[in-house]
Amino acid sequence: INIQHQSATYLSDALENKANWDRLFGSYELIRNFKGGNIKLVQGLVNWNDCWANSARLSAKIRINNNYSFEGDLQKAYRLPVLNELYWFQPGEAMGNLALKPEEGYKVDFRLAYSHKALYLQLNPHFGFFQNWIQWSGYPEISPKNIHRVNISGAVLNASYAYPVNECQLVIRLNTHCVNSTYQFDDKNDPRHHKQLLFTPRYTSNLTLSLVNGQWGIYGNLQYVGKNYVTSDNSSFIDPYYLMDLGGYCSHSKIRLGCSITNIMNKPYYTQPRTPLPGRVTKLTLNYILKT
Repeated sequence: INIQHQSATYLSDALENKANWDRLFGSYELIRNFKGGNIKLVQGLVNWNDCWANSARLSAKIRINNNYSFEGDLQKAYRLPVLNELYWFQPGEAMGNLALKPEEGYKVDFRLAYSHKALYLQLNPHFGFFQNWIQWSGYPEISPKNIHRVNISGAVLNASYAYPVNECQLVIRLNTHCVNSTYQFDDKNDPRHHKQLLFTPRYTSNLTLSLVNGQWGIYGNLQYVGKNYVTSDNSSFIDPYYLMDLGGYCSHSKIRLGCSITNIMNKPYYTQPRTPLPGRVTKLTLNYILKT
């Protein structure tokens, strides 16, 4: 059982007046262990504007056999607006919104893993729906607003494989994510209806190859980020991009020398409109271990 009372005074140059924060939280947790896994229930309560609301999570971990394992989560989510969302004060650029409602929703999350010798695979499908989703939007002044409903579904694939090469080890790792996060409105003619959420690429992926031994290692990393929408009706977007990084290190006694080159192709890319991110960057590091 856990009971918390959070009381804070928030001061910032970005606030017109200081903000006072008083919230009462309570939760309890039940766990049942059994051979090969466990089941856990977490129930939470929070007081918001003199009203009580609850969140809950039921999770299970099961080791099916030596190769397969399963994890699952059923969640009832309840997220209160944070201080910046309520009180931010920067006229002409960004303003908080005291009328925000808490986010509420339900989410289902599964993870099925397979491992055999040097191979590891994990598939993580997930889906959920949320009401009063909080999103910053507007131009030129942005502010957070509640979105009637958002549906989210997708899957994450993680894979790794290690292969011995003489006295070294070649390691391959892959992470790829596909997510369909869409606005839902009662008015089907709303131009935002069934459109992808702002700044939520539908596809992202990361591939890393490493060759290592006890004294040295080298790696290469390839990242892909898909189309990134910057308007809620999806009429404007940031183009997809690839990034490639290379790096390595060598160690001797108490000294470790490393080098990394990010965005080695010097490719221009953005995650926000009109905000270019760094091109090729080379970094050298030297570490020396001191006796303690």
